[in-house]
Amino acid sequence: MQGEKQQGNKEQSVERPSDDRQPDDGEPEQQPKQEAILSTERTTATFDAGSFWELNVVAGGDGIYGFGRRQKGEKSILFQVGAEDGIVRDFKVELEPEISVRAACIDSSGNLHLLLSERGDSEWTEILALDKSGQTISRNDVSDVKEETDIFDLCMTIGMDGSYYISYRHDKGGSILVLDDNGGRKDCFSLSTRLVALGTGRSGQIYGMVYSQGSQYLAMLTESGGIEPCPNGEFQDFPIINCLQPGVCCELLLGNGTYGAWIYDAGSLEQVVPADEMPIKGQDVEKFGFLSDGRLCITGYRDGTHIIECLPAEREK
Repeated sequence: MQGEKQQGNKEQSVERPSDDRQPDDGEPEQQPKQEAILSTERTTATFDAGSFWELNVVAGGDGIYGFGRRQKGEKSILFQVGAEDGIVRDFKVELEPEISVRAACIDSSGNLHLLLSERGDSEWTEILALDKSGQTISRNDVSDVKEETDIFDLCMTIGMDGSYYISYRHDKGGSILVLDDNGGRKDCFSLSTRLVALGTGRSGQIYGMVYSQGSQYLAMLTESGGIEPCPNGEFQDFPIINCLQPGVCCELLLGNGTYGAWIYDAGSLEQVVPADEMPIKGQDVEKFGFLSDGRLCITGYRDGTHIIECLPAEREK
């Protein structure tokens, strides 16, 4: 279906690091850069996903991805929806009934990475990577990469070198597991704090949102596996900020599906989309994230229709 443009288009070309993977042969190579577009155009689109017994969506890249089951016990189907036109594009890949998506992230090229499991969060099977057209990039077995059982609070992001960072809680505390781009175990760090979000900044730095007793703060993952608070990254008495994605001009975009969006750059935290400007509220919000052009993308359900709202989060500098 056709999207409805609500503001004039104004774009600025900038450079952002790409996620092109380089061979590990000792000295790190200079990563090539790709052009990104900072869009100040607000759009609204509607889409028809049909009836689902179970539906999950993740926003990023050029639109949103959906995955779920039409009926209980059926295979999961996957699809992509354009943020501008609302057109649903079904993928050929399907997931068997016993397989579920436990975590998902989108890299800077718009590829979708899914952590799959069997019978709950603890029984990981593989990481499935798909490009924007739904073609399989890789399927890597991760059934034996972790030692813990009975895990929960899963979050995942992908680093600039293609490594996967997966944080989770378990009966002994918390961990961040680092896997290479083939799904092999690289490292595992123990955590004494609770992370409610994990993300990669424009510089390639890995960030986490630490939550404790109603307050939270943005933190960086150090090379030794420690968690270091970011300067001026505190959120006091605020709902959980559970979306961290790289910005186009800024280091990091942060979001909450009901309460707005923030940018973090050079030790400065600024709210750029306040709660009263959020087009979808409360339980009507299905999922949200940031597109590759820096806009906040929110999906929701209104009057029997799935909608996509995209509004500027970053500003020109």
